Amino acid sequence: MLSPSATEYAIHRAQTKRLLKREELSAVLERSPGRPGSGVVRRILGITDATEDDVKSGLERRFVRICRSAGLPTPRRNLWIALPEGHGLEVDFSWAAQRLVVEVDSRAYHDTDRAFHNDPRRDRLLMLAGWRVARFTGRDLDEQPRTVAAQVRRLLAH
Repeated sequence: MLSPSATEYAIHRAQTKRLLKREELSAVLERSPGRPGSGVVRRILGITDATEDDVKSGLERRFVRICRSAGLPTPRRNLWIALPEGHGLEVDFSWAAQRLVVEVDSRAYHDTDRAFHNDPRRDRLLMLAGWRVARFTGRDLDEQPRTVAAQVRRLLAH
């Protein structure tokens, strides 16, 4: 079994090589309800709305709730974004049509030497690939949820 992000990337690669059509995969899913992995593929294709259970942390769950309560479009969660030269990155949240990535950062995972050096590099790679990146902290989500929602709404509008 592949992780959801690896499955996403495999589907992406198959589609870019014209080996897989969305309609054909949707038909297979319709014929095989409940099959292991079908829920992941459905979420990747946007066939069903993912739930808060699909996030990796409480911080991500809070961001999903902010988006829902503000009526924002549902973001893709933990998406694998392919980058040039065969590289790729998993991002917390994304809206592909607007080429927007949102990362939610906590001190536990982003207040380390590795994150200090890695996070700006990740942002640059995403921006060079045509994505815009916005970062919010746990404090932002807890203390200013309306501001977070308003800023995401403005970013989605551009």
